[in-house]
Amino acid sequence: MAFPVMRNARNALNYPVVKFDRGVLSRLPEHYKEFFNDWKYGPLTPVYYKPEESPFFMTEQGLLKRQWKDLPIPLTPTPAADYGLWGGEHPVFGYRQKKKDEPYLKWWFPTFIRTTVYSEILNKYLSVVVTQRTLDLINDFAGFDFYILKSSNADLHSNLAMKIKRKMYLALAYKNIPYDDEKTINQVFEKYQEFAVPAEEAEWFGLTLTEAVEKQKWLETLAEEKKQPLKQAYRQELLKKLRKMKEEKTLPQYSPEDDEFNKEKKPLLSRLNPFQRSPS
Repeated sequence: MAFPVMRNARNALNYPVVKFDRGVLSRLPEHYKEFFNDWKYGPLTPVYYKPEESPFFMTEQGLLKRQWKDLPIPLTPTPAADYGLWGGEHPVFGYRQKKKDEPYLKWWFPTFIRTTVYSEILNKYLSVVVTQRTLDLINDFAGFDFYILKSSNADLHSNLAMKIKRKMYLALAYKNIPYDDEKTINQVFEKYQEFAVPAEEAEWFGLTLTEAVEKQKWLETLAEEKKQPLKQAYRQELLKKLRKMKEEKTLPQYSPEDDEFNKEKKPLLSRLNPFQRSPS
């Protein structure tokens, strides 16, 4: 599915900026738009360089000069990154030069490790592809759940990370934590309660743009099907009133004697004859 984008706007990972100003995109919930912008275009924690602490530097002559704009190293998003937890690492394209030789093109790739991590909220072991930096961050955050919940969406980056975070949010929103012991459920909930979000936001969190559009269309179709014509609504309202009057025995009883046509003991055809003279 093609989406309208701004070709002149880029973020650190070179994603085209999607415009939520037309069609079904404009009808998406605001909290989803905020999540998507934070996920795709939010600031990234520097991994391959150290940002300058000051915008100025001192020259050898003792002059104070302003630094050049501190631009991040361009990163290359890959489809494989969506299936792992790389801790902010990505392939980097650049040049390498040995001594006086001409510089040549080179790709630098992260080193990947397949390992097993444990989620306390989901009570599940997950086999995932990670980098050494991911393992270091899990240790720094004191656990896999804290790493996922405290890290920014832009740094987590992958679809896998967003799906895991979405399941955690849903478990906390509905207090659907998969333990048999009620005491353990309460302990886990209290431990991570500060990260809980409303159920409405949790339902939309972590969806890709295509998934969000399909969800919005489905909700609109469902709402349209629930609508009914006014004629049908009035008919149901009338029937409801008649049933209530019948139960309360206030419904007027019809009698053939009340029909003015039946007061005249004449056949129906004679009463409907247009050529018959009216009585003088």
